[in-house]
Amino acid sequence: MTTKPDTANHGFGVRSMSAIARRYGGTLHADVDGDLSYLNVVLHSPEAL
Repeated sequence: MTTKPDTANHGFGVRSMSAIARRYGGTLHADVDGDLSYLNVVLHSPEAL
């Protein structure tokens, strides 16, 4: 969650990061477990494509 007053337009940018990961053939997984947040991004090396 953002601390900015305009919560509708501010945050961590997860949607943008997810779109970028997909654009480059990768994946993004975000999760919350209690007080911990997890963000896993996998991008493939261009040589592997």
